[in-house]
Amino acid sequence: MRKLLEGGASAKGQEITTTGTFRTYLDLALSCACNIKGGVTWGNIAYGVAILKLLLEHGADPFTRDGTDRDLLERCIHVRIPNNEHIKRAAILARVATDMNLSTLLPTEYILQIIASILLNIQTKGKLYPNRARYTGSDVMLAWNVFGLVLDAYKKMPPQLADSNAGIRKALQEIEDKCHEGFWKTHGDEFRRCEYQAMYVQHR
Repeated sequence: MRKLLEGGASAKGQEITTTGTFRTYLDLALSCACNIKGGVTWGNIAYGVAILKLLLEHGADPFTRDGTDRDLLERCIHVRIPNNEHIKRAAILARVATDMNLSTLLPTEYILQIIASILLNIQTKGKLYPNRARYTGSDVMLAWNVFGLVLDAYKKMPPQLADSNAGIRKALQEIEDKCHEGFWKTHGDEFRRCEYQAMYVQHR
């Protein structure tokens, strides 16, 4: 891919699939990285990060909007995929945003929704539906690490950017406080001991 891009191929390609789905090369790269077999692994995430950075460096635009006026981040939030794939997408986007210093690409709303969903399912539904699709320790730990990456990015922003994003940072901080008080103190050791075991359940 690098040779093609350096040879003049465009990184701005897009298509409408036979089912009417709008996709850019960035969408395709995220989808491919999340569909690699092996579950949630840092290798899969590193692959996605490398491809997205390469496309962005050669002019791909994450803010290209589809027919419903959604950009890349918004399409990620609304696509219907398993939760562990949402977590991987958020991890890739967060790493790319921090590596390339692109605050507008931080998956803030995305990771807030993922963390809120995990908390809701673990705290209120896990005991009621023991045979439903499960969260694994690795899924939850990765989601939490992504959340921490996003929060740290806001903490390190220059004052003028930090001021304009004060509401978002407050929302992140409130979720972090809630997680520490209502979840990690109770279940954190279990997840760390059993990172790759099925731990809790999700009811859709």
